[in-house]
Amino acid sequence: MTATMPAAFGPRRYFGDGHVSERPITATRAPACSRKIGIEFRYDPAEPFAVTLVLGYRHGAGELLKSWTFARSMLAAGRTEPAGADAGDVQLFPRAGRVDVDLADRAEGRRYLLTVRKADVDAALAEFDKVVPLAAEDNIAPRYDAIAAELAAILADGGDR
Repeated sequence: MTATMPAAFGPRRYFGDGHVSERPITATRAPACSRKIGIEFRYDPAEPFAVTLVLGYRHGAGELLKSWTFARSMLAAGRTEPAGADAGDVQLFPRAGRVDVDLADRAEGRRYLLTVRKADVDAALAEFDKVVPLAAEDNIAPRYDAIAAELAAILADGGDR
């Protein structure tokens, strides 16, 4: 007998659109024009700390152009403050009513500047919270300080635990 996870606890997807401009990774400024594209946020409870952002140029056709996986907490933070490492592949910048997402594709030497409505980011996060609430991450995350303390105690006992 195979156990199955109820649909409410399975992967979630949120579809929306955004506007994207593209430039070489070495360019410092994005081109002035952008095009409307379909986007998708994916969440899989098997990776409760991550979210995947999928870009597709064919709006509604489901064709995958590129995808980036990053911390769900970073997506949440990016609604109200800049988030992501300066040299990272994903950076988020809050704007009035929207979130700008700077995405690096190092393999192809391209950067994408995606503008998404803040309401879509909020709706995606709300959908994912139905599976694993963002606030629960602290309770399911490994406690590295506790693990380190336990390891130190084991070593102090000569490994006799």
